Amino acid sequence: MNLLLGIISLLSCTAIGYFLSEKYIDRKNFYNDFYSFNERLLYEVSFGQKTVLTLIVEEKNKNRAFGKSLYSLVTQSKQNNVKFLSEDEKSFFTDYSLGLGKSDIKTQINYLNGYKYTLADKKKCAESETGKYKNLYVKIGFLLGIIILIALI
Repeated sequence: MNLLLGIISLLSCTAIGYFLSEKYIDRKNFYNDFYSFNERLLYEVSFGQKTVLTLIVEEKNKNRAFGKSLYSLVTQSKQNNVKFLSEDEKSFFTDYSLGLGKSDIKTQINYLNGYKYTLADKKKCAESETGKYKNLYVKIGFLLGIIILIALI
């Protein structure tokens, strides 16, 4: 009976560690989408024919956190509380979103290019944090489960 309980606690602790690491995965995906959107928007403003609102709607239809947040912020002026972003990151995202489509083509290209390198840094940082902390959370959960298993046996 104790062995079964120990195995269940091992699996539970590992699963809890994995679920706690989800915020880093979500943050990485958010910044990947953010960077891709900025690149796509830069291309469309320079060469394409699509409007900013069309691109935002297309991004929203992908059903990801970035697209939903961007759409609600731009169209409804509601800030979608993205749980895995810090307050500074939320204000950065808000500033970016509120500046979209507010100027002529040349100024908009300069605006998007200004954010390009900052977004690349944030994307790289989010990817490195995901690599570090995702494995750390899972391993700590597993080790905690092993400790409980040993204590019960």
